[in-house]
Amino acid sequence: MRDLFGSYYRPTEPEFKGLWSEATFVVDTNVLLNLYRYSEGTRNQLLNLLQENRDKLWLPHQVAREYMRGRLGEIHNQRQKLQDMREYLHETVEQVESKLDTLHRDSGIEAEDLLQEVRESFQRLLSYIGDLEESSVHFSNSPEDDEIWAAIDGIFAGKIGDQYPSEREQEIFEEGKKRYDAKVPPGYKDAQNHGTEQYGDLIIWLQIIDKAKVEQKPIIFITDDTKEDWWWKSHGHTLGPRRELLEEMGREANVPFYMYTPERFLKYARISLGQDVSDETIAEVQKAREREEAEAEARRSQMQEDLLAAWSALTGEEQDYARRHFYAGRSAEEIAEDENLSVQEVDNVLLRASSKIRQHFEEREGRPRSSQVLLQPEPAEIPSPEQIRRLREIQRNAHKHMPSEREMQQLREIQENARKYMPSEREIRRLREIQGNVHKHMPSEREMQQLREMQRLIEQQRKGLGI
Repeated sequence: MRDLFGSYYRPTEPEFKGLWSEATFVVDTNVLLNLYRYSEGTRNQLLNLLQENRDKLWLPHQVAREYMRGRLGEIHNQRQKLQDMREYLHETVEQVESKLDTLHRDSGIEAEDLLQEVRESFQRLLSYIGDLEESSVHFSNSPEDDEIWAAIDGIFAGKIGDQYPSEREQEIFEEGKKRYDAKVPPGYKDAQNHGTEQYGDLIIWLQIIDKAKVEQKPIIFITDDTKEDWWWKSHGHTLGPRRELLEEMGREANVPFYMYTPERFLKYARISLGQDVSDETIAEVQKAREREEAEAEARRSQMQEDLLAAWSALTGEEQDYARRHFYAGRSAEEIAEDENLSVQEVDNVLLRASSKIRQHFEEREGRPRSSQVLLQPEPAEIPSPEQIRRLREIQRNAHKHMPSEREMQQLREIQENARKYMPSEREIRRLREIQGNVHKHMPSEREMQQLREMQRLIEQQRKGLGI
């Protein structure tokens, strides 16, 4: 069956050995950008591995273009995280000082020494954050100011593929729409991206195929993208590359193809290439990917919630026209013909819908938003008018019973006191031990009845004896 359904089978050990000895290593954009997220030691180990295997490397032109476009944004993201942490530490130390001041005022407890220790600890943390900011990559358009960029420049010099002509890219955009509609991998999970950016993964894939056709060597693709339009996933398990990718590579270039996430590539490079890669490096790379996945999922969930809330403000007509125009690709002229209306009437409805949704996001984020927000994924379930009425009723009830800021402050103080006086695990074990002993020696109800009866008889005898 392997001969007929090879894409269903994991490569054998001999096939893996041949793959690693002969393959061209292709690196995805996210692998290069994530170098800005790693610690210096992890980053250097990964760069050294790429440098030592430079003769096996190749970079699609689209990857190089995406790296150059995304480099400054990634630098900004990392510096912003350090700035956010510094601001958080400043706010936290102010809150601690306020709490200790309240403790001193209400209880007469001298806390100045403790407060000084807290200040010094926070100051050390702030100094550490400052050192990280100083040593992190600064904004610049010169590799001399960005050692990561300089390293990538050196490693991939002469290793970057050619750009597609504009005519070929236009053909890919047309082909991509058909592929995405049919859920043919890769790239269809990016269909919500704006304009031609959604076809970036498809361009990378086609450039890899073209490279394989010319070189006639196996391909190992290293990517931090774990979406289902690259990976074969079933019942919560990732089994390997999508079978369609293996089949297309075999059909178009007649060479084997396989994929690894960076941490698995590092793990197997240690075995197959004899590279010096530490367990700590592999663990850090894996955690960085998992953290990015969690952040991306949170962003997608928030966007879905926001878009659903925005849609709930639209009338049924506005929802219907917006769905057909923005998601089904129907023009205003086509909708007008369907509804026997003028194009101006349809345009007015679409304008109202886009204005309402844009206003919702501007109010939430406090900044202008373009109409492109409508090109985000369509909410999984657009609420019916009845559901919208119910949603608004729930919102009114929630607002009615929402605790005030004063009540929330009291609740936080109660929680803080509860944590302060919560017995330790040791105290809880001792309490349970005492309860167990008490329960063990506690007389039964029958014994208590007999005891009361004996006490009554003794009392009668005492009275009879005049005692």
